[in-house]
Amino acid sequence: MSPDGLWLGTPASGAGPGGGPRVAVHRKRDLSLWDLVETGHRVEAFALHPVLPLLVLATE
Repeated sequence: MSPDGLWLGTPASGAGPGGGPRVAVHRKRDLSLWDLVETGHRVEAFALHPVLPLLVLATE
């Protein structure tokens, strides 16, 4: 969850169209999907930046 409590990052089930793992970002107030990020590598960890509107991903 973002420090301001507005956004929630979660691993997305399945693989994306490119075959890679995905991370979903949802609005916390209604849990609507805001963005879906697909990577070419396995995601080890992810976090929402404490100040900037960024999703940080750590991959293998």
